[in-house]
Amino acid sequence: MRLGWLLGIMVSALLAGCVTNQPRSTRLTNVDFEDLAATIARQLRASDVINERSPADEIWTIAMARVENLSGDFIPESEQWWLMERVRSSLPIRTLSEEHALRLVIPVERLTRLRGRSPELEQAGFDRTPTHRMDATIRSIARVGDSGRTDFYSTEFSLIDLSDGEVKWSGAGEIKRVAFGRSWD
Repeated sequence: MRLGWLLGIMVSALLAGCVTNQPRSTRLTNVDFEDLAATIARQLRASDVINERSPADEIWTIAMARVENLSGDFIPESEQWWLMERVRSSLPIRTLSEEHALRLVIPVERLTRLRGRSPELEQAGFDRTPTHRMDATIRSIARVGDSGRTDFYSTEFSLIDLSDGEVKWSGAGEIKRVAFGRSWD
């Protein structure tokens, strides 16, 4: 009888340990943002509009706006900027920039706010005039069932020519997050 009782406690503890290792939130993580940045960099690299350009072409200065969050998840402004910075500073984008005469920069409004915080940025950005803009929008759909919650996030990026408003490129990345259990556990 004691052996059965002890075995029951051990099995319960093992199952409780397994449950706690499963995600309890569908909130986006830094790894999700890094994966999304890599996906967008690959799509941009594969686009015809970029592949037609050479290092000798006139430089496109692309001002990157922060992500517009239309998802059900709270994404602080700092994380919205962080996602765009991950795209801008990713190795594939840096390589792409050198090979196809691109320069990705933060918009002047953001630069102005940063200048006030850091003396070394006082003179940053004075020698640029954006020719294009990169926008991003995150949307989500949530599904809740007996076994947990699933959020599907879709992020759309677009590259817009500022001279005529034409969308030169668009791409999308998707992330699926699953959480188990109850949020109050």
